Amino acid sequence: MLGEKYLNTLDRLTAQNRLFAIVLLSLVFVIAAMGYVMLRMQTHAQVVVMPIGSEDGLQVGNGRASERYLRRMARYVVMQIGNYTAATARDQLFELLDLFPPESVGPVQSHFERLAAEIERYPSISSAVRWSGDQPLRYDTQTIQVQVKKARLVNGSESEAKTVHYCLNYRIEETRFWLTNLVEKEDPSETACFNDATPATSAAPAR
Repeated sequence: MLGEKYLNTLDRLTAQNRLFAIVLLSLVFVIAAMGYVMLRMQTHAQVVVMPIGSEDGLQVGNGRASERYLRRMARYVVMQIGNYTAATARDQLFELLDLFPPESVGPVQSHFERLAAEIERYPSISSAVRWSGDQPLRYDTQTIQVQVKKARLVNGSESEAKTVHYCLNYRIEETRFWLTNLVEKEDPSETACFNDATPATSAAPAR
């Protein structure tokens, strides 16, 4: 009699444990499914920014960005790197560090430090750029090319002007724009930044 009661109790506990295990596995499955869905939603998320004075939003996300967004980013970067004086170059270069991914900030900062020191050696020389050409902006999913007319000024007077291309390599992770490389090319080709054989130079002017 006691043995039968013990066996009945054991069977009941075993059944309860099986039920508990089924419920637990179901909860784990539901949580995993929700996590996957949230991850997919985050991956495909897009941010729309409405700048002051603009009727159209700038879209970025899901590994892509609208042309308006890329144009704004390109204009910001090119103006920072191309329009400077000896007094402003260091701050402008270091402001761009926020656009570089964490793994490359150290080497980029060292490079910008050398460029700033070189520019500061010549306080009478400054630089000015303006977008030029029939199609100054070209881009694909990894590179933005901006064609500019770059002027070298000595004591405020233009001493030299030339056409150059700024090549901005980038990537977009979720809704974040990362600048992975920035070079200047003196190349008459309309696709200078997409010609791998074209030699690149520093983004700072030669002295």
